[in-house]
Amino acid sequence: MTKRLLTLATSGALIGLVGCSTPPPPPDGSTPTDSGIPTDGSNPPDGSTGTERTLTYVINSLTVDETPADEAAPVAGFNLDGLHSSEERTVPMSHPCLKFDSPSRTDQDQNCPVAMVNAMTGRCGSMTASCAPGAGCAGGVDNQLPAILDAIGAAASMQFPMGLRPELSNQVRQNRISLIVRVTGVNDLTNDDSVTVKVYTAFPTFTTGCDMVAADREYSIAADALNTPTDIESAKISFPGRITAGRLTVTAPGMFPLPLPEIMGARISLTLTGAQLRASITETGGTAGNLGGSFNGSQLLTAIQMIAPDFAMQAESIIGGFVDIEVGGICSRRMPPPAMFGNIGVGLAFTLATARVTPMSAASRPAGACGGSSSPADAGGNG
Repeated sequence: MTKRLLTLATSGALIGLVGCSTPPPPPDGSTPTDSGIPTDGSNPPDGSTGTERTLTYVINSLTVDETPADEAAPVAGFNLDGLHSSEERTVPMSHPCLKFDSPSRTDQDQNCPVAMVNAMTGRCGSMTASCAPGAGCAGGVDNQLPAILDAIGAAASMQFPMGLRPELSNQVRQNRISLIVRVTGVNDLTNDDSVTVKVYTAFPTFTTGCDMVAADREYSIAADALNTPTDIESAKISFPGRITAGRLTVTAPGMFPLPLPEIMGARISLTLTGAQLRASITETGGTAGNLGGSFNGSQLLTAIQMIAPDFAMQAESIIGGFVDIEVGGICSRRMPPPAMFGNIGVGLAFTLATARVTPMSAASRPAGACGGSSSPADAGGNG
């Protein structure tokens, strides 16, 4: 109930805001030197070669949880502060920002058995404790993204009549936002203790079937997603990772820019810190994807100041209601100025389809390609 009231309150306030290998695997789509790798650039079957492989996917669905506190639905994100508070079972008095967390259905190690939660500190009494979501679990996931998008969507309802959450999903589905995930250095898709996960923004090279993200289609990686624009291996977003029982896990959290839609002609720039990513992967795709991290409340304030400077003071007064991670002893402090905030946890669920990428990057979307303003009629309203 607390989350629902907060979302309604903030929505109303914002309404005024109108491993190295020898030989290395060839670039995707190029002619391989090893006949065990498919010549069409698709992901080779596990164990088909004795060398490390690169698997290439495109995110074909990106979802913001519909009801974060509803245990019947998946809750994306991670426990970023080590605290376990649950609206149903544990009052959040031990939480410095007085926030309720949600239990994870996707990654059970983010939860804690209720009996293990210290009532005074809110922390789990066992570092190894985890449990499947249900009556015996306390929430741990820090995810305020649904409430934030609902509030901003209400403020920009003329632009997003269906809301901002479905708009984000639609932009991915309609190829307006394309995110490529490449997993390199793969020896075994079941268990591999060292792989690299690279994430890129990209442009479709295809011009038909624009209203869906189908498997095995070709993309060009955006040049601005690379440290060296001519080298597709030089991803700006790159994480070390591992595969355990078929589940890909990033082992060293890093930075991740959130792929948010443009709002009132401006793209909100929010970059996750401590970003984590997990997914269950095979040669044919990925399921149960979980992406999460946090950004400081000041980032959100800066974004609002850019798109609606007249309402900066109003926004400053409500951003503290989203903060669920204390930083330096601060959740929200407006006086004395400047305002200071803790961090806001976010999470998104995703799935993966196989994809191919061109050997060369692209500076912009090709003319007529899906996702652009000049896409064909079947683009599903791309603009």
